[in-house]
Amino acid sequence: MATSGEVQFQILKLENKFQQACSQVQLLNNLVWDLETRYHRAVVNGMKSHCYLHHMHLATVEQMLCLYKKVATQTAEKIELLVNKLQEAEPEPLILYESDSEWD
Repeated sequence: MATSGEVQFQILKLENKFQQACSQVQLLNNLVWDLETRYHRAVVNGMKSHCYLHHMHLATVEQMLCLYKKVATQTAEKIELLVNKLQEAEPEPLILYESDSEWD
């Protein structure tokens, strides 16, 4: 069984991976928006060769976006499982309120 320190290290690694995936999702969302704008501009101007090019590029980027969203979702689920595992192994410490204190 992994120690709590090892589990915390795994959580930190997964959080880093999650942050990287989220930043890629943001970049790809911006790229999709840009490519959609270019595609619609090419359609309006009747540039069929550019329409095809932008459509293919857009489809590729959208697939990459779906992949990164899937990676981010799976990583978040793994983090949640590890956090739950860590909380089960080490319950939160008892919090004493001021009224429970012997120093009154």
